[in-house]
Amino acid sequence: MEILFLLLVLGAIGFAVYNRSKKSEPVKTASEATQPVSKDPVVRDEETAMQRATRIMDARKGDEEPVFYPGSTDDSGYEKDNWESFDFDNAQESRACGSYKIHYTDQAGLKTEREIEVKRVHSLGDDCAIYAYCRKRMANRTFIDSRVSKAVDLETGEVVNSVARHAILQYKKTDEAKVEDAIEKDIYPILILTFVCRADGRMLKAERGVIAEFIIRRSPFLNGKNALLDEAIKKIGSPSLKEFRNFVSDLRKAEDFELLNDLYACAQKIVATQKTIDPMEKAALEVLAKAAEK
Repeated sequence: MEILFLLLVLGAIGFAVYNRSKKSEPVKTASEATQPVSKDPVVRDEETAMQRATRIMDARKGDEEPVFYPGSTDDSGYEKDNWESFDFDNAQESRACGSYKIHYTDQAGLKTEREIEVKRVHSLGDDCAIYAYCRKRMANRTFIDSRVSKAVDLETGEVVNSVARHAILQYKKTDEAKVEDAIEKDIYPILILTFVCRADGRMLKAERGVIAEFIIRRSPFLNGKNALLDEAIKKIGSPSLKEFRNFVSDLRKAEDFELLNDLYACAQKIVATQKTIDPMEKAALEVLAKAAEK
């Protein structure tokens, strides 16, 4: 009994000492209690840097293509191009051309002079992004039109107010633009013919020649532009069978029998460029022949 009593006394003393030591510790707040414990301050710094990088990347989500600006340098002193976002997805793309000397100020306020060869323009709202070959960098770069303080047409010496607008107008004067406009004007009849060409899975040069002749008849000012026409026709896709039938049906409903007969004659020439007739080519001829009947 004496041993049991002694054990109980010692246990009571130990419990009292433990409670006294707990009361001497500072009480943590709810927010402090939820903080992760780390003995290495470097780990906390790395976590902070990672969080900062994540925030930066989240802020840049949706920027599909960076816009590069000239003028800055990195830590080694090597000159590089800064970048800023531009909403290319919602912008309207236009073909453009022209060579210009521009005075440009980037988003950091640094100014440079560049000679560029414009390829296309992306327009959104009141501003434009100019995609061009930069002779200074010997690489493609994108510039914001509103950041160009001065621009000179290198071919004419003309001072231009807006490189974007001027380059778009310059392209519209080219033979390439005239070919594109002519194709767009008669795109559905041309798609009917491309379907016949590609019915056997390919489009030969002789077949493209028939389409080029059709386009020249519809747009006589393109006479002699066969090489440009051939390159443009190569890029035209082929409609599906359903689309082909719909295009022909629309012409039939419009009672444009003159055009339908012209297309039927062109389709016969296309098929005649080869010794054998593909079943799909034969079917296309039958659809056109029926539609051309008054």
